[in-house]
Amino acid sequence: MSITDDKKFGFEEQRSANVPVGYQERYYWYEILEFIACLQELLEEQDEVDNDLRSEHSDPTIEEEETIKHIFETENIPNSFRIPQNDVFE
Repeated sequence: MSITDDKKFGFEEQRSANVPVGYQERYYWYEILEFIACLQELLEEQDEVDNDLRSEHSDPTIEEEETIKHIFETENIPNSFRIPQNDVFE
């Protein structure tokens, strides 16, 4: 699913299959198996994204360059705004 230029939802068909109901249509089972395999791949991809989002939400990691202390120590900031160097915050 995506959003088109005119702000409407657009759907892209990934896969389709005919359901066999008789012996004459037995060759459609290949389509059904391909369809199930495609769904399995999409489900695994969705699980990976879900796990990534959950881990980011529950265990955020902050890089040293993103901390306020690092910015104050490396940027040209007036002394009145600087963090004391007695390592109280570590």
